[in-house]
Amino acid sequence: MSILPMRMPSGTWIQPNKRRPGRIMQLSEEGTGDIYAFEEEPLALGRFDGFGYYPACLGHAFSSEFLTIRKLGWSNSSTVWIGQNLAAWQIEAWGSTTVLPNKFYAIKVKTSHASSLPSYESDCYEAITARRESPGLRHCLPLIRSHYNVSTEGIHRYFMTSVTGPDLMKLASKRLGLYPIPAVKRILRQTLLALEHIHASGFLHGDLKPDNIVVSLPDGQTDKLVEEALAKSPSETYPASNVPYLSDQPIVTVKSQPLDPVWLDDDLGNLDIQLVDYGHAIPLDKTHDAPPNMQLEVFRSPEVTLGHPISKEIDIWSLGCIAVYLLIGTHFFENPMFHDPADGGRDARRLCRTIEFLGRFSESFLARCSRRDELLDEHGVPRGVFGELAEGGRALVTSENMPRTELETILRPGLSDLGERELSEVCGFVRRCLTVDPAHRPSASGLLEDPWLAE
Repeated sequence: MSILPMRMPSGTWIQPNKRRPGRIMQLSEEGTGDIYAFEEEPLALGRFDGFGYYPACLGHAFSSEFLTIRKLGWSNSSTVWIGQNLAAWQIEAWGSTTVLPNKFYAIKVKTSHASSLPSYESDCYEAITARRESPGLRHCLPLIRSHYNVSTEGIHRYFMTSVTGPDLMKLASKRLGLYPIPAVKRILRQTLLALEHIHASGFLHGDLKPDNIVVSLPDGQTDKLVEEALAKSPSETYPASNVPYLSDQPIVTVKSQPLDPVWLDDDLGNLDIQLVDYGHAIPLDKTHDAPPNMQLEVFRSPEVTLGHPISKEIDIWSLGCIAVYLLIGTHFFENPMFHDPADGGRDARRLCRTIEFLGRFSESFLARCSRRDELLDEHGVPRGVFGELAEGGRALVTSENMPRTELETILRPGLSDLGERELSEVCGFVRRCLTVDPAHRPSASGLLEDPWLAE
């Protein structure tokens, strides 16, 4: 993504905001100016700015086969829509006619920039879809069709799948509270089944996070639930924006409206999930192609941070971080003790957190880490990190004063209703997921047999 200011035809400068890409800043040549904001995806930024969204609108005939009737969401690289089938409930897919049982499907349309980049997303979709006889398939998102479409922004790759409900972040926001423990176990168990399926298909997911775990719709009820949602809450757009130096036409952004999961019981006892978004997936025999900073930081494994060769076990680490988040509502790697932006850097502070709660890195592990000398001193302690002292004040963290805290200490306040035995089982599961050395981290299949999940 370009973060350099770009000169528009009018002579005005704009600059995308990296943290909130929907925002655009008008800059004078002195670097000052007003802030203009798109409500969601930055529609005026094209392919060479790192975006180039497909210019869909409500009622748009997509590829002459589907009518876009609702926007489910967007990311830095795509938008997702509900499409109503226009082709007599059948499409041309992979050289033959495929009869579609439903009236509505989801269409993920990548930006022209993302479509131009090397990606294994389509390969991963096809691999997981081909393995039909696996219990984990129902917790993945099988592909129905993949193709390209052309717009004024360039060429766009799109993927057609079944419609899904909201992700876990949106569901938690709607519930205004933590997930019940049985629901957490259900989510983790089904996510492990999905990972087992993806890994057996020859890929790692690479971007496991609550935003990529979505609620499944009940079997056979897609059309009914979509029609009810449209009747109860019609699709909407934001008011048109007139920004002459960005576009000579009014800019109309369609509002993201995930389906309201009205089918779920209050205790989430009937919750089923699917692991989605394979845009960061990598074949297990091509992990050398992995980018250096894959995974969202709060879910990033130590081997990615330290430049160790990666494997499918990075997904297991992310799952452990997700487990902590679902259980207590905060991220494991957010700790005020190591949160001063003036010290050490985020990588070093995250490594301090890892050592504090999970123990030191072994020499055999560190010997294969390309960033060892950059991030760690000769004792294996992260460089330049300051911590709070018990007697007050701050001091540089060293091998002598490196804190050591049991995992139970961070989980117990958020799990006060659990007895010591179950708390111990919870911590045991999390510790297994967060095994520091990936060579000893259990597989998805192994974790499915964990005593806490098996209850």
